[in-house]
Amino acid sequence: MGKRKVTVSVFYCYLFMLVWCILFKFDLASSWQFGRFSHINWIPYSEPLMINHQIVPFEMIFNVLLFVPFGLYLKILDPSRTTFRVLSYGILTSFLLEALQFLTGVGMADITDIIHNGLGTLVGLVFYAFLKKCYNHTFVGVINGFGVTILLIGFAFAVMMNTLI
Repeated sequence: MGKRKVTVSVFYCYLFMLVWCILFKFDLASSWQFGRFSHINWIPYSEPLMINHQIVPFEMIFNVLLFVPFGLYLKILDPSRTTFRVLSYGILTSFLLEALQFLTGVGMADITDIIHNGLGTLVGLVFYAFLKKCYNHTFVGVINGFGVTILLIGFAFAVMMNTLI
């Protein structure tokens, strides 16, 4: 299989995992509640995840990390895409996923998540520029191997968590 086909396959698997994470919360059974809209937080950083009255920064960091592959792989798949275009795709994708969370009654739609997902897309673009400058085109195979490994670990973890709950 050619390097491009592997890259496209890894990107599609990543998108599947992204949707499974955000809309299904890694659940194997649907918990969607159509017609029962969830809450929308329009004010950035006003409703962070709190445990014992303390902000949990992990959620914000996770939202950034979740979209790093998005920016990285979109740029790998089409290096001619501008930073603005890739960043726009990342923000639009995040917005659509947040809107689907609202419409399906799963989770809470939050503008802060869109900001962090956009930041993650930007980090992916910076990572791409760094790797391209340091390793030229040899890094794509390494990124694909790393991507497959992370996807397999993520999938195994999600399935394991479902069997324990």
